[in-house]
Amino acid sequence: MTYLPADPDDPVQSGQLTVTQEIPGAVAITDEYRAGGLQIAKMVTGPGQSIETGPFTFSVACSFNGTADAYTGSVIVQPEAGATSATSPVIQPLPVGAVCVVTETDSGGADTTPAPVTVTIPDVGSEGTSQVVVAGFVNTFSAATLQISKVIDGEGANLAADKEFTVQVSCQLADTGAGTVTLFDAAMTIMGGQTLPVVDATGTAVLLPLGAHCFGTETDSGGADAVQVDFDSYQNAAVVVPGALTQELTITVTNTFGAPPPAPEPEAPLSPPAHSGELPNTGAPVDTQLTVAALSLAVGVILVAIGRRRSRRNP
Repeated sequence: MTYLPADPDDPVQSGQLTVTQEIPGAVAITDEYRAGGLQIAKMVTGPGQSIETGPFTFSVACSFNGTADAYTGSVIVQPEAGATSATSPVIQPLPVGAVCVVTETDSGGADTTPAPVTVTIPDVGSEGTSQVVVAGFVNTFSAATLQISKVIDGEGANLAADKEFTVQVSCQLADTGAGTVTLFDAAMTIMGGQTLPVVDATGTAVLLPLGAHCFGTETDSGGADAVQVDFDSYQNAAVVVPGALTQELTITVTNTFGAPPPAPEPEAPLSPPAHSGELPNTGAPVDTQLTVAALSLAVGVILVAIGRRRSRRNP
């Protein structure tokens, strides 16, 4: 609002005006509705900033000239994939001098929600152009990677050196607005003594956001006598917690193999029977052996008799 004539000592009042009968006095009052604008800037930081984040929701409440709700509204800011900052459209016109409180009502999964920001709509510039005040919010995102470690234990551990085992690995996140969602779920093949990173279909390490729960179950134990998984359910899981650096979670699966059964003792060779004066065993029955021996003796006697007869005939 301006006055003509203006009071040089107080711009919100008119200057002195002399009124005579001949010259009527007049005061010109001009109401100016100068306006500006408000914009919201969102920045993300931390090891999980590359994870797709948002959307971020804000409420805006502006008071002016004693009116607490001269302007109220809601604004959504969604960074593009891979971007670490984004801005809202400009909210305008808002009256110059209005005091606005911007509150983040949905932090998009950030570690914490920033405090509300209070701004005042600025006056127009020197050339009469509207000015825009920017309310800034920074959200920090934690993140972690995951690996699976296989331990072989027990007296029979050496027998499992070349065995392969299968572990079903799952990572889930609750309180997302859509209930519990699955971030990763796949079967991994691993050998004793190995530690393998959990990767996506492109071979890149899976980056897990704050609050993610990861656990595993072994579906092929390789014949182990006992299996122990340190994180084996959503309730008993490796969890991503706030942190300035990328965390490394590990699920360890231990297979215990008992001692192998003792090898059977070799059978002792059969010893030959002790000598008893009997006829040696030729593989034929004893009766047959005796018959053959008797025949041989008879033949011998006959031959001797024939020999004697011939000697008599031929003295």
